[in-house]
Amino acid sequence: MRFISLLIFLFQFTFLFGQTPQKGDFMVGAAIGFSTLNLDSENYQSGNKTGLSFPNIKIGKMISDKTALLIYLPGTVYDFENAERDRQRGFEAVLLSAQYWIQNRAWVMGGIGLGLDAPAFYDIKTAEERNFNIGYAAAAAVGFDVLKFNKSVIDIQGRVHYGSIDVEEERLKGTAFSILVGYNYGF
Repeated sequence: MRFISLLIFLFQFTFLFGQTPQKGDFMVGAAIGFSTLNLDSENYQSGNKTGLSFPNIKIGKMISDKTALLIYLPGTVYDFENAERDRQRGFEAVLLSAQYWIQNRAWVMGGIGLGLDAPAFYDIKTAEERNFNIGYAAAAAVGFDVLKFNKSVIDIQGRVHYGSIDVEEERLKGTAFSILVGYNYGF
């Protein structure tokens, strides 16, 4: 409840005292937050699991005052239960995306591209655990630029990320719903 009260305060504060962000030619951003992830295949069903959402990196160029073309890397970490050992993997993607500011601070983003099911880099113990699986993915997000200082912007984002990935002769389908706090820099 305190978190929701803090969000409401930040929105009110920025509407009263915030300035429109200045956008540069190029932009980079990163976000971290929480996701609810549901994975489904013939041999694996995760149900709804809440986990950490990262790396959530975006790199791109402004093509107009309101539109940016980006390479977006959304990701959600999940626990993979295996007979050998339980480990963490990433439900990730590399997406060609467009971000559009519908108002001075509110934006929408969407993209399509390559879906990945990959090992968490910090949880690889053997060479067999390094396997990457690929497929296709799409994501859509909405966000609000909360604070601006110099060429930096802190935003709050809501995102849905869908992927369909070939995993060992079957199709793994997943959907992640995420709430994120992002830091963006224009140069």
